[in-house]
Amino acid sequence: MDRNVTVLEMVVTVVLAVLVCIVAGLLLATGFYRDFWIFWFCFVVATAHFSLVKSVHGDPASPIPGQNRITAASRAFYFVLVGVVGFCINVALEQIDSFPPLCAYGFNLNNPSVFSFVRDGLFILILFFPLLFAWGLLPQADTFIIYLAEQIDMHIFGGTGHT
Repeated sequence: MDRNVTVLEMVVTVVLAVLVCIVAGLLLATGFYRDFWIFWFCFVVATAHFSLVKSVHGDPASPIPGQNRITAASRAFYFVLVGVVGFCINVALEQIDSFPPLCAYGFNLNNPSVFSFVRDGLFILILFFPLLFAWGLLPQADTFIIYLAEQIDMHIFGGTGHT
């Protein structure tokens, strides 16, 4: 919190820190991580928290290192987003028998192996977050939200990419 300028920024930082704690607790309760991977997962959680507390300098995702305040919140944002999606898929996997059949192009989307594959992939992706952020492979949170809104506009509402 050495770089918070406004009260809103401080509130968002505290809310993100609490959400990181809740998601980390839920993911640890699933029992997916064992042995060494629990230690590594705790390291990933610590990096998400530390980026909220101390300003990130020299982040490759930032055009001017140390000057973009959204970059620090991006680590926690991605952790919460991927963790919540993975946890929701885990809950859906437990209740997959109650879903009505859903097929697309002859492929059964309610297949438990598909849900398990996506869940496992997301939980493993979380473990690679320190490397992904160190190499700048994920966009900042605001850029991700803009791209997501653009895709929703184009594919659901029939808009174009530039309006």
